[in-house]
Amino acid sequence: MARLFACLLILLLGGCGMAVSEKPMFTAADTAGAPILADGVWLMKDDPACRVDVALPVSRWPACASWVEHRDGQWSEPSGGTMPAIKPLENDILFVGGKIGLMQVGFNDGGTEWDGPTYMFMAFDNPAGGGKLKSIALWPVMCGTMIDYKGAAEQRNAMPVVKQRFPGFDEKCRPASQDVLRAAAAPSRPHPSKMLRFRWVRERLD
Repeated sequence: MARLFACLLILLLGGCGMAVSEKPMFTAADTAGAPILADGVWLMKDDPACRVDVALPVSRWPACASWVEHRDGQWSEPSGGTMPAIKPLENDILFVGGKIGLMQVGFNDGGTEWDGPTYMFMAFDNPAGGGKLKSIALWPVMCGTMIDYKGAAEQRNAMPVVKQRFPGFDEKCRPASQDVLRAAAAPSRPHPSKMLRFRWVRERLD
């Protein structure tokens, strides 16, 4: 997940059309109906060339594995030291409910046009029926429809550009309200193959 957020920040700095805010759009008061995520190790499945035997201790996983630990509502990531040493994830993460749920991600180190934190938003299908969530497919909430580059060269060389802004977003992709964000979640949905998928794989690191 840490790798995911690093990539998202790069895209954010490039002006790729993601919904963004210089202040949190949601607080703990908005978490009613949000899923409860299972405690343990979560693995991002994003590289077919990176084979991970999840039956092995995390300390024996390959360096290419992208994983985080969720424990009592807190997220941790590899610390870069002796495996499987971890440290708290630097991003502020808040899940909010709804038929399409939202994940608010805060980047606290600035680095954008705003001095201070920056927030972006991911959407997911919120399962009904309760129970602890053990898999999730995420996609970024966009501020409008994007130009569809047809040629491979265009896709390779051009930055994504908003073709038509969704109602309630300004020219910097800032939403006017929570309702604006929620309304943008469904039309932002990409093809399933382009969603970012995480799954719970084990209770403990080793």
